[in-house]
Amino acid sequence: MCSPGPNLVLSASAHWIALTAQCLAALPPPPGARYGRAMPPPVILQAPWRDPVAVLGAVADRPWTLGFLSGGEDAEWSYVLADPEAVLSLAGDDPRDTFEALRALAGPARETDQEGPPFQGGVAGLAAYELGDRVEPVGLQRLGSWPDLACARYTRLLAFDHRGRRVQALGADEADAGEALKWLAAPLPDPDLPGTHLDPDDAHAYEAAVAGVVRRIRDGELFQANIARRWRGRLAPGARPFDLMAGLAATSPAPFAAYLRLPDRAVVSNSPERLLQVRRDERGLLAVTQPIKGTAPRGATPEADRVLADGLLASEKDRAENL
Repeated sequence: MCSPGPNLVLSASAHWIALTAQCLAALPPPPGARYGRAMPPPVILQAPWRDPVAVLGAVADRPWTLGFLSGGEDAEWSYVLADPEAVLSLAGDDPRDTFEALRALAGPARETDQEGPPFQGGVAGLAAYELGDRVEPVGLQRLGSWPDLACARYTRLLAFDHRGRRVQALGADEADAGEALKWLAAPLPDPDLPGTHLDPDDAHAYEAAVAGVVRRIRDGELFQANIARRWRGRLAPGARPFDLMAGLAATSPAPFAAYLRLPDRAVVSNSPERLLQVRRDERGLLAVTQPIKGTAPRGATPEADRVLADGLLASEKDRAENL
């Protein structure tokens, strides 16, 4: 965690929510809700290509600004969202039902423009690891005052088509899309602001945690665990949480990077891995996961590929982690 100023968490694999209109349509309405037909698709305005990282930096200090950034050679779509219609934040001791609160926030479904980007507005935000404690209570320790869930309903956004080199501004109507279009004209931040230096927590505490997990596996309490190691630092004077995001995007671009600015804190995430994608097709909802664990580098020849693939299939460890 970095301070002073707003709390900041740097994560390699934060759990992000991005529910499209198609997925929202699959959520049952909250008790007592009566929705009619789906709302019309968003209005889409076209604009010349701009760097999504720079555009995000221009609005990064607004509360509830959210950026999904796709970097690297295979980048396809990036998004900048701001000025949401409604927000939802659930603290660890908040008694509300998570899924009822999400349904209420989602509201009625919206039709999509078949020629538009994959994400055309909806509910987006952060689901903390500890959110799972609400589904299967195991007494997970919370990280200070960080919420279990922090998300919002967005109608206006900018979609950056990396391959087509174009920008699309989306909104509930033309005025709404026009407001998103104005973000492209916002003054760009100084790119030379200093960042921060991060140091890991006590190594002995981390080694003790590893030893504890080994003991619990040996005792049969669990069969695998992911042990996170916290790093701490302070933002340099004059720096913003977004400066850390910009630095990562420049030096280590990831296909699933994200930035969320909450009123009193921020999250910077830089992940190479898609945890889960859910989309609707002619068969219904389709869930796709693309974990990095259980993978191997490509071989130099097709025969080498087959040997590596056979090795993965025969690996008891890799099968246990993914099945």
